[in-house]
Amino acid sequence: MNKYKAVIFDMDGLMFNTERIIKRFWKDACQQIGINTTEKTFYKVIGLNKEDGRKILENELGSKFNYDKVRKIRDKLYFDYIEKNGTPIKEGLLDLVEFLEKNNIPKAIASSSSRETVEYLLKNAGLLNNFHIIVAGDEIKRGKPNPDIFLKASDKLKLGPKECLILEDSNAGIKAASNAGIDVIMIPDILEPTEESKNIYLKRCNSLLDVIEILK
Repeated sequence: MNKYKAVIFDMDGLMFNTERIIKRFWKDACQQIGINTTEKTFYKVIGLNKEDGRKILENELGSKFNYDKVRKIRDKLYFDYIEKNGTPIKEGLLDLVEFLEKNNIPKAIASSSSRETVEYLLKNAGLLNNFHIIVAGDEIKRGKPNPDIFLKASDKLKLGPKECLILEDSNAGIKAASNAGIDVIMIPDILEPTEESKNIYLKRCNSLLDVIEILK
Protein backbone atom coordinates (compact mmCIF):
# COMPACT_ATOMS: atom_id res chain seq x y z
CA MET A 1 0.00 0.00 0.00
CA ASN A 2 1.23 3.52 -0.87
CA LYS A 3 2.42 5.31 2.28
CA TYR A 4 2.55 8.75 0.67
CA LYS A 5 -0.32 11.19 1.09
CA ALA A 6 0.87 13.67 -1.57
CA VAL A 7 3.33 14.07 -4.44
CA ILE A 8 5.47 17.18 -5.00
CA PHE A 9 6.63 17.78 -8.58
CA ASP A 10 9.60 19.73 -9.83
CA MET A 11 8.71 21.26 -13.22
CA ASP A 12 11.47 21.99 -15.76
CA GLY A 13 13.07 18.77 -16.96
CA LEU A 14 10.63 16.70 -14.88
CA MET A 15 7.12 17.60 -16.05
CA PHE A 16 8.15 19.43 -19.18
CA ASN A 17 11.03 18.90 -21.59
CA THR A 18 12.09 22.53 -21.26
CA GLU A 19 15.65 22.33 -19.90
CA ARG A 20 17.19 21.60 -23.29
CA ILE A 21 15.26 24.45 -24.91
CA ILE A 22 16.27 26.89 -22.17
CA LYS A 23 19.94 25.94 -22.44
CA ARG A 24 19.89 26.38 -26.21
CA PHE A 25 18.38 29.84 -25.94
CA TRP A 26 20.83 30.88 -23.21
CA LYS A 27 23.63 30.11 -25.69
CA ASP A 28 21.84 31.90 -28.55
CA ALA A 29 21.20 34.95 -26.36
CA CYS A 30 24.88 35.10 -25.40
CA GLN A 31 25.88 34.99 -29.06
CA GLN A 32 23.63 37.96 -29.78
CA ILE A 33 25.76 40.11 -27.47
CA GLY A 34 29.05 38.67 -28.73
CA ILE A 35 29.75 35.93 -26.17
CA ASN A 36 30.55 32.54 -27.65
CA THR A 37 29.90 29.66 -25.28
CA THR A 38 28.34 26.21 -25.27
CA GLU A 39 25.11 24.88 -23.83
CA LYS A 40 27.15 22.95 -21.25
CA THR A 41 28.06 26.27 -19.60
CA PHE A 42 24.46 26.46 -18.42
CA TYR A 43 24.31 22.93 -17.01
CA LYS A 44 25.67 24.40 -13.77
CA VAL A 45 22.44 26.32 -13.15
CA ILE A 46 20.01 23.43 -13.69
CA GLY A 47 17.59 23.31 -10.79
CA LEU A 48 18.71 26.64 -9.33
CA ASN A 49 16.62 29.76 -8.92
CA LYS A 50 17.28 33.03 -10.75
CA GLU A 51 19.57 34.68 -8.21
CA ASP A 52 21.72 31.60 -7.59
CA GLY A 53 21.97 31.08 -11.35
CA ARG A 54 22.96 34.72 -11.81
CA LYS A 55 25.94 34.38 -9.44
CA ILE A 56 27.25 31.26 -11.18
CA LEU A 57 26.90 32.63 -14.71
CA GLU A 58 28.45 36.01 -13.86
CA ASN A 59 31.42 34.19 -12.37
CA GLU A 60 31.62 31.76 -15.31
CA LEU A 61 31.25 34.24 -18.20
CA GLY A 62 33.05 37.31 -16.86
CA SER A 63 32.47 41.05 -17.00
CA LYS A 64 31.24 41.06 -20.61
CA PHE A 65 28.24 39.01 -19.54
CA ASN A 66 25.24 41.17 -18.60
CA TYR A 67 22.86 38.75 -16.89
CA ASP A 68 19.71 40.86 -17.10
CA LYS A 69 20.26 41.75 -20.76
CA VAL A 70 21.00 38.16 -21.78
CA ARG A 71 18.13 36.84 -19.67
CA LYS A 72 15.70 39.23 -21.40
CA ILE A 73 16.83 38.00 -24.84
CA ARG A 74 16.67 34.38 -23.68
CA ASP A 75 13.15 34.81 -22.31
CA LYS A 76 11.94 36.33 -25.60
CA LEU A 77 13.38 33.43 -27.61
CA TYR A 78 12.03 30.87 -25.12
CA PHE A 79 8.47 32.15 -24.81
CA ASP A 80 8.19 32.73 -28.56
CA TYR A 81 9.17 29.08 -29.02
CA ILE A 82 6.62 27.84 -26.46
CA GLU A 83 3.91 30.06 -27.95
CA LYS A 84 4.57 28.57 -31.39
CA ASN A 85 5.24 24.94 -30.44
CA GLY A 86 3.37 24.45 -27.15
CA THR A 87 4.68 23.24 -23.80
CA PRO A 88 6.67 20.02 -24.40
CA ILE A 89 5.10 17.51 -22.00
CA LYS A 90 7.27 14.68 -20.66
CA GLU A 91 6.33 11.06 -21.16
CA GLY A 92 3.93 9.78 -18.51
CA LEU A 93 2.98 13.16 -17.02
CA LEU A 94 -0.66 13.08 -18.09
CA ASP A 95 -1.01 9.44 -17.03
CA LEU A 96 0.49 10.18 -13.61
CA VAL A 97 -1.71 13.23 -13.07
CA GLU A 98 -4.77 11.16 -13.99
CA PHE A 99 -3.70 8.36 -11.62
CA LEU A 100 -3.20 10.77 -8.71
CA GLU A 101 -6.54 12.43 -9.28
CA LYS A 102 -8.39 9.11 -9.57
CA ASN A 103 -6.83 8.01 -6.28
CA ASN A 104 -7.40 11.36 -4.53
CA ILE A 105 -3.68 11.88 -3.93
CA PRO A 106 -2.94 15.64 -3.66
CA LYS A 107 -0.13 17.10 -5.73
CA ALA A 108 1.94 20.26 -5.69
CA ILE A 109 4.60 21.91 -7.82
CA ALA A 110 7.85 23.20 -6.29
CA SER A 111 9.79 24.85 -9.11
CA SER A 112 12.81 27.15 -9.21
CA SER A 113 11.12 29.05 -12.06
CA SER A 114 9.02 32.15 -11.34
CA ARG A 115 5.31 31.77 -10.63
CA GLU A 116 4.56 33.64 -13.87
CA THR A 117 6.56 31.06 -15.86
CA VAL A 118 5.08 28.07 -13.99
CA GLU A 119 1.51 29.24 -14.56
CA TYR A 120 2.21 30.11 -18.19
CA LEU A 121 3.62 26.66 -18.99
CA LEU A 122 0.82 24.90 -17.09
CA LYS A 123 -1.86 26.92 -18.85
CA ASN A 124 -0.21 26.31 -22.22
CA ALA A 125 -0.19 22.57 -21.46
CA GLY A 126 -3.83 22.58 -20.33
CA LEU A 127 -2.83 21.64 -16.77
CA LEU A 128 -3.29 24.86 -14.81
CA ASN A 129 -6.49 23.62 -13.16
CA ASN A 130 -4.82 20.34 -12.15
CA PHE A 131 -2.26 21.95 -9.84
CA HIS A 132 -3.76 24.18 -7.16
CA ILE A 133 -0.67 24.23 -4.95
CA ILE A 134 2.42 25.91 -6.43
CA VAL A 135 5.58 27.15 -4.76
CA ALA A 136 7.78 29.10 -7.18
CA GLY A 137 11.41 30.14 -7.03
CA ASP A 138 10.58 33.83 -6.66
CA GLU A 139 8.51 33.09 -3.54
CA ILE A 140 11.34 31.81 -1.35
CA LYS A 141 14.59 33.35 -0.13
CA ARG A 142 16.85 30.31 -0.48
CA GLY A 143 16.65 28.11 -3.57
CA LYS A 144 17.61 24.48 -4.11
CA PRO A 145 19.68 22.71 -2.78
CA ASN A 146 18.28 24.39 0.35
CA PRO A 147 15.10 22.67 1.58
CA ASP A 148 12.89 25.76 1.79
CA ILE A 149 10.82 25.25 -1.38
CA PHE A 150 9.90 21.66 -0.52
CA LEU A 151 9.15 22.44 3.11
CA LYS A 152 6.85 25.26 2.00
CA ALA A 153 5.12 22.88 -0.43
CA SER A 154 4.54 20.26 2.28
CA ASP A 155 3.28 23.01 4.58
CA LYS A 156 0.80 24.17 1.92
CA LEU A 157 -0.32 20.55 1.55
CA LYS A 158 -0.81 20.53 5.35
CA LEU A 159 1.34 17.40 5.56
CA GLY A 160 4.58 16.47 7.28
CA PRO A 161 7.74 15.79 5.23
CA LYS A 162 7.49 12.03 5.83
CA GLU A 163 4.01 11.99 4.27
CA CYS A 164 5.18 13.44 0.94
CA LEU A 165 7.09 12.12 -2.07
CA ILE A 166 9.16 14.40 -4.31
CA LEU A 167 9.79 13.84 -8.03
CA GLU A 168 12.99 15.49 -9.32
CA ASP A 169 15.32 15.47 -12.31
CA SER A 170 18.18 17.63 -11.01
CA ASN A 171 20.95 16.91 -8.54
CA ALA A 172 20.28 20.23 -6.80
CA GLY A 173 16.68 19.13 -6.34
CA ILE A 174 17.69 15.74 -4.98
CA LYS A 175 19.89 17.41 -2.38
CA ALA A 176 17.11 19.85 -1.49
CA ALA A 177 14.72 16.94 -0.93
CA SER A 178 17.25 15.27 1.35
CA ASN A 179 17.76 18.49 3.29
CA ALA A 180 13.99 18.71 3.72
CA GLY A 181 13.79 15.13 5.01
CA ILE A 182 11.42 14.11 2.20
CA ASP A 183 11.71 10.93 0.12
CA VAL A 184 12.60 11.60 -3.51
CA ILE A 185 12.53 9.72 -6.80
CA MET A 186 14.87 10.86 -9.57
CA ILE A 187 13.89 10.83 -13.23
CA PRO A 188 17.09 12.20 -14.83
CA ASP A 189 16.82 14.65 -17.72
CA ILE A 190 20.01 16.30 -19.06
CA LEU A 191 22.36 15.33 -16.24
CA GLU A 192 22.98 11.90 -14.81
CA PRO A 193 22.79 11.54 -11.02
CA THR A 194 25.93 12.27 -9.04
CA GLU A 195 27.25 9.72 -6.55
CA GLU A 196 25.76 11.91 -3.83
CA SER A 197 22.33 11.76 -5.49
CA LYS A 198 22.57 7.98 -5.84
CA ASN A 199 23.04 7.76 -2.09
CA ILE A 200 20.02 9.97 -1.49
CA TYR A 201 17.19 9.07 -3.82
CA LEU A 202 14.67 6.35 -3.07
CA LYS A 203 14.69 5.11 -6.64
CA ARG A 204 15.72 6.15 -10.14
CA CYS A 205 13.04 5.91 -12.83
CA ASN A 206 13.20 6.20 -16.61
CA SER A 207 9.93 8.14 -16.91
CA LEU A 208 6.98 9.39 -14.91
CA LEU A 209 5.08 6.26 -15.99
CA ASP A 210 7.31 4.23 -13.65
CA VAL A 211 6.16 6.33 -10.71
CA ILE A 212 2.61 5.03 -11.09
CA GLU A 213 3.77 1.48 -10.39
CA ILE A 214 5.61 2.65 -7.27
CA LEU A 215 2.53 4.40 -5.93
CA LYS A 216 0.14 1.50 -6.53
